[in-house]
Amino acid sequence: MKAEFAPYLTSVLPSVLSMAALNPEMGISGQETLAELTDVLREVTPAKAEGGEKTMNVMTDEIEEKDVALQMLSVFIDEVPEVCYDYIEQISKLLLAQTNYQANDSIRATSASSLPGLMKAAKLRNVDTASLHQLAKTFNANLYAAMQQEMDTDTLIEQVNAFKSIIDEAGPGMMTADEVAHLGTKAIDMVNESLKRIA
Repeated sequence: MKAEFAPYLTSVLPSVLSMAALNPEMGISGQETLAELTDVLREVTPAKAEGGEKTMNVMTDEIEEKDVALQMLSVFIDEVPEVCYDYIEQISKLLLAQTNYQANDSIRATSASSLPGLMKAAKLRNVDTASLHQLAKTFNANLYAAMQQEMDTDTLIEQVNAFKSIIDEAGPGMMTADEVAHLGTKAIDMVNESLKRIA
């Protein structure tokens, strides 16, 4: 539907954003209070999170709703980017917060792969080059940090692809020659460390 759907997006998007921002809670037997699921997972599996082993992939009804909402958001960004740009600050904040969501691989992958679409949306709105480059640097700094923690091979591939696509969308002049060389060295080191973690 693309442009035909655009007039309805403003009615649908707030509820999708709200669902995508869900922070599922759970409790531990013997404790009276609930805590965010990611905090509980860190508490009960510290050795896995810090020792380099593969982390858990949790699926509950709430997480499934969150995942579906993020996938819907990704489709909206791809299909009607010019309307999504009106919400770019809110969408960016949400996606950047989910790129290291430890409870679920799919949520991390979808969040990462949606970021280049926001770059396209900004370009469609003729955002000035300096602002576009700053957006790209913000997104890629977040992805770089997420990649350093990533334990799932498929998710890491999505993050790397998103990182490259963001650079492509930003266009020439985003980085100096020294920054490119430094990034290349860091990228090689990071890939080597990631391969050790996921091996």
